[in-house]
Amino acid sequence: MIFLNFFLLSFSVFGSAQDLSQAKMLEGQRLEAIQMLKGSSSEVKGKKKIYSEQFISSQSFQKYQEAKSFYEYQHLDDCLKELEGLNALDQNNIFVLRLKAACLLDQTAVAESKKTYKLALQIRDDDVISKIGLSKISILENSPEEGLKYLNTIEASEISKNPILAEQYVLQKAKLLNASGLRDSSLSLLKKDSEQNLDHIEVLYELANIYKTDSSNYWLARKTYSLFLNRCKRLNEPELRVRKLDKLLVSAQSSIEDLDKKLEVK
Repeated sequence: MIFLNFFLLSFSVFGSAQDLSQAKMLEGQRLEAIQMLKGSSSEVKGKKKIYSEQFISSQSFQKYQEAKSFYEYQHLDDCLKELEGLNALDQNNIFVLRLKAACLLDQTAVAESKKTYKLALQIRDDDVISKIGLSKISILENSPEEGLKYLNTIEASEISKNPILAEQYVLQKAKLLNASGLRDSSLSLLKKDSEQNLDHIEVLYELANIYKTDSSNYWLARKTYSLFLNRCKRLNEPELRVRKLDKLLVSAQSSIEDLDKKLEVK
């Protein structure tokens, strides 16, 4: 993580044209500082990343870590309370905005979550996590076309080196395609990804969910749920919790039991 004194050392690197922008950062006016950035597109993109992720102090970084821990254990009220105090210290930090939006979404505070993700995109218009978050909201709002628009602005190079983001991208695209009535396209995307990326465990769960909607695919659904459960066994408890797979385990097992009744498995 990057703290404020990075900027105290970097005036000479960025040059006098950036002095006003850096001054805004030093005053804690992050959004204004980002809007004042100048230079080539690649230079501005690089500086936006630095500005958006910088924590004002080690204290604000510590509070963020505490809030993230609350979120991991789904203590959502405590997480939001911690983030509210943090925002007073460190406004418009993109890590803070993403976490707040995710927490609000888990509380089904959809409008506030959407507002927060959009603010994050004002800070950095190429932020993949915020675009994926907004695509989740579009499903809840019954607007899959809007969600696909967000995902279609994400370049492969932006997710290729991050397996978790890559899986979330595939999951959301498949859900959006299915919500748009393109079930076969959704199935094709999930099947291809599950074959190419064995670490994309949640993709199996979503694939099984779609199979389960068609009685002719009940056996495939059962087989895929079982594969999902077996892959989860390879992960330790903290990893299951961080990836939010722990709750899906219960759902998958329940689905298998339901399918066994329909298939008359003894």
